[in-house]
Amino acid sequence: MMNSCKLYLIPFLVVVLATNFSCKKSANNSLSNTRIAALDITHNGGVRHYHIVYDRFNNVDSFVVVGGGYDTGYNGYTFFNYIGSSYNITDGTGSFLSIYAYSNGLILKVLQKDTLNMLYNSSNQLAEINVVSPITRYPYDSVTFIYYNWNNGDMTDYNSNGVNWKYDYDNSHTGQIGDAIRINEFLTYGRSFIKSNHIPKDFYTGNIMTEQYLYTYDGSGRISVFTKILVDHTGRPNDTTTYSYFY
Repeated sequence: MMNSCKLYLIPFLVVVLATNFSCKKSANNSLSNTRIAALDITHNGGVRHYHIVYDRFNNVDSFVVVGGGYDTGYNGYTFFNYIGSSYNITDGTGSFLSIYAYSNGLILKVLQKDTLNMLYNSSNQLAEINVVSPITRYPYDSVTFIYYNWNNGDMTDYNSNGVNWKYDYDNSHTGQIGDAIRINEFLTYGRSFIKSNHIPKDFYTGNIMTEQYLYTYDGSGRISVFTKILVDHTGRPNDTTTYSYFY
């Protein structure tokens, strides 16, 4: 069962319903339950510093951006407010996001400009996302279906409207919160909804590699540095982002 606690820092607050959610940390401090205390994201010579605060149930309480950020003098925060098993996310500008979640921590629905409805298989692995977008004509909603496939505990690929995206994995390392898939979800939603058993190492659009992932590990097997490299159609790198983790 997926049971983790809760990014690009996304501005907004979330309002929600639900049952009593207390995602308590397991006595077994496995890599999948490791909590990031702080992280630096470096891109194009700029650094954005994040400090992550947790509540007494080990849910994310807030993301605090300290120091210069990508823009000189930038400071900000994102705050999480839990209502039962669901929660709201807001930033310093008052922008917000609402997230409905099950009591086991799985995200059911994300309310934003486009509503995301998430469906899971019997193993609690993400099977489908329905993206509901508003349109100006009847029926006033357009739905895009995204389907996810799994093998050996890893999300191998997803597809929508005839386009396929897929991952290759490093089976010698355990998937964890700082890997290429989970970190973006964590920074967006405070938790990840795709929890592969292993570390993703490459990402393909169709049959063309478009991203490569490099990792450095500490003595406990935790990711200390994750480097995301965007590559062009010839396989040459054309953009790099570095994530440095502190636990």
